[in-house]
Amino acid sequence: MALWLLHEHITNEPDNKIWRQYENDPFILRLRAKNLMTDFLTRVPYPELAHSLLETNRGLAAQIAGIAFERMVRRQAPRERRECHSKSASHELGHHTRARSFRMGRF
Repeated sequence: MALWLLHEHITNEPDNKIWRQYENDPFILRLRAKNLMTDFLTRVPYPELAHSLLETNRGLAAQIAGIAFERMVRRQAPRERRECHSKSASHELGHHTRARSFRMGRF
């Protein structure tokens, strides 16, 4: 950006080609995103971030809300999965015991 400003100052005319290159430069885009969003993304929880983006970018808000929802589901899933697994394991154990007893003529 400094070179672009220097060029514009010396020639007294804006160079749109240089400005477009600056605007689309991957390094500059990463730097701008880092400077603008680092604090916001680390400080604000995803549900609130999604809600705050609704007026600006509904698509991005929906994606972030989806991520927040998936995280919530994953936090809940291990507890439910363990409970379901222990119930189904005891059910399967009872089923296998009955089946083995039947095969051995003990039924």
